[in-house]
Amino acid sequence: MNWILLTIFLCICAFMDFKYKVVSVNLCIINIIVSVLLNIILKINSLISLSIGISVVIILFIISKLSREKLGMGDVYVLLVSALYVGLNVIDILIIALFISLIFSIGLLVKKKNIKVEFPFVPFILGGEIGVWIMKMLGA
Repeated sequence: MNWILLTIFLCICAFMDFKYKVVSVNLCIINIIVSVLLNIILKINSLISLSIGISVVIILFIISKLSREKLGMGDVYVLLVSALYVGLNVIDILIIALFISLIFSIGLLVKKKNIKVEFPFVPFILGGEIGVWIMKMLGA
């Protein structure tokens, strides 16, 4: 259930980030509440898994602040929601998202030869989440 809810959340956020370059803080707050309730009621993640996932997001928050939000706070909020839904699996999601965005960036550099291009990151987070979900379903 948590993967389905996360996928729906990420689809909405990816669309908003791609089209409008914003992430709804209200949608993030609603999903934080839902994911916390799921963790309390259904115990979908261990406390250790949640702690590791949230720690990764805290590090990303610090990086965002130190880099003057080159990694946007909306991305950090989305990753926080992801960590609360899937615990330490957020690390795998982030790795795949970064890999996909690296390939995309290389394509942009080859095509435009412009280093100063900004693009929404949440669609890559969605791609990372779908990749991890597929690997989990295949038993990898």
